[in-house]
Amino acid sequence: MAKNDFYSQGSRNQFKRRGEDLTITHVPTGEGVKFPAFLDLFSDSFSSQWNAEDVYGRMDPIATFMNTRRAISVAWHVPADSFEHAEINVAKVNKLMSFLYPLYDATGNGGATVINQGPLVRVSFGNLIKSSSGTGLLGYVNGFTFDPALEFGMFSRRKLLRNGTKDPQINEYYPKTFRLNFELVVLHEHELGYKRQGSKYVYNGTRLGVNEQTFPYRTGKADPDATAKRAAPKPAAKKLKKPKIKNKQPQGTKSTDEKLPKLVPPGPARPGPDPSTPEPARRDPNSVSAATNGSSFTIPGGFRVRIIR
Repeated sequence: MAKNDFYSQGSRNQFKRRGEDLTITHVPTGEGVKFPAFLDLFSDSFSSQWNAEDVYGRMDPIATFMNTRRAISVAWHVPADSFEHAEINVAKVNKLMSFLYPLYDATGNGGATVINQGPLVRVSFGNLIKSSSGTGLLGYVNGFTFDPALEFGMFSRRKLLRNGTKDPQINEYYPKTFRLNFELVVLHEHELGYKRQGSKYVYNGTRLGVNEQTFPYRTGKADPDATAKRAAPKPAAKKLKKPKIKNKQPQGTKSTDEKLPKLVPPGPARPGPDPSTPEPARRDPNSVSAATNGSSFTIPGGFRVRIIR
């Protein structure tokens, strides 16, 4: 047996070698205490809170979901096979009871102490009491119960009287075994519930690795008998409104466009006179000035005139 190792053979195998222990840590200070896990009670309760409102003329109330709470009850035995072992067990109880008190600042305003942090605890026991991140479950307890099993007797020791000691109770008693129990109200450190990712529903689905294989108990496997997951409905696509067309062809009629002759596009335009070239003057056949030498023309009245120059 190693020095200062007062555990029995059974406790040593369970606690020291196999690591089957119940660990409770004081969050404000980081101090912890371990007990061999001789569990007598383990109960994990999940309860949903609903706000039910009665309405006149309605048989059933209108229920609104509020939250889901979790509470764990644990009880275990702490045996001892020697006086030294029983003394160590009671020292562990002293440490455990100190976790019910908060962390204070050294001094506050006016010299009064000020609470720096409340006495939250973390509890760990295998994969049954463990968070999805691998640490103990965070929460608070309303108290610890110390219940000695008197039917198994106690170890006792009579101490020597010191000078000035007036206390007649000079004996020390250490139970051979006792029972401890508490109820932990769990504080969730991550989101819970189903979310939609793409076309499927997933449980939580955050980056912290919280899923059906890690919450509330770490198993590493999914349920092989689970029914097929229902695909999430696709979001409805927005319908585009078609533009209204005037003089829309009535239903049941045929278009007559096919019977109409096809229009031939016009050919290239013919070149016209150059606008920069002056147009020649037109000769008036009845004008004398317009006649040339030797020409003749007829004037009204049937007379024919011949020009001689």
